[in-house]
Amino acid sequence: MTIDEMLWDKERQFWTEATAFHQQHMADECLLLLPPPAGVLTREGFGSWLSENPPWAGIRFGGRRLLAMHERVLMLAYNATAHRRNDPVTYRALVSSLYRNRDGEWKMAFHQQTLDELFSGATGRFERLREP
Repeated sequence: MTIDEMLWDKERQFWTEATAFHQQHMADECLLLLPPPAGVLTREGFGSWLSENPPWAGIRFGGRRLLAMHERVLMLAYNATAHRRNDPVTYRALVSSLYRNRDGEWKMAFHQQTLDELFSGATGRFERLREP
């Protein structure tokens, strides 16, 4: 598996896995910027937030980009479409995640989600899922 493939797989798991995965794969200094009401969170704050918000059941990445900022610092950028189990609402956001390699281990150091209002609707974060 290439580094690119490994990071995209890890990114998917950040959306769909429980707290234990996040704590293992986030840098101690990780910051997350999530849409309100979450806001700016530290690694510990995100763990608390995640305990009250279940992981997503499914995630699709569109427009995937990988930017090598340094040989040990890579950024993923994409648009995300996610849904929760037994919920017809879908979530759409523009996302970036920064990973750094320290001692041979890639960990998330930064993550940002910006609501994709064009696709999520002008009245809020969510839009009813419509099958094609």
